Amino acid sequence: MISQALLKHPLPIYGTGENIRDWLFVLDNCRALDLVLRSGHSGDIYNIAAHEELTNNEIVSEICQLTHADKGLIQYVNDRPGHDLRYAIATDKINQQLGWRPTVTFSDAIKQTVVWYKNHLEWWTPLNQ
Repeated sequence: MISQALLKHPLPIYGTGENIRDWLFVLDNCRALDLVLRSGHSGDIYNIAAHEELTNNEIVSEICQLTHADKGLIQYVNDRPGHDLRYAIATDKINQQLGWRPTVTFSDAIKQTVVWYKNHLEWWTPLNQ
């Protein structure tokens, strides 16, 4: 969505855009995986989430603001059959047993991610042609 916004291409959103997802910064995810590999119990399952639940509309609105893309680029498209309206998981185990918590808020993470895309045009623009 970020690359599409930077290129001023249409921004498709499924259904009404009210589907909710939990957003986790990639480096927080990597830190959690590293912690599980080093300190988790073999065979155990550890759910990783930031509990930063936002709708697709909220996400795309923030991306438009950060990339200076016109919200008129948003296009609502038919939702996939059976598409979940919300994903949510319990992180009690990784929090309590391993002491893991995310360190980067969604607001900071999305800003860092947009900056990365702006600074690495040569990496991703060929993928959009």
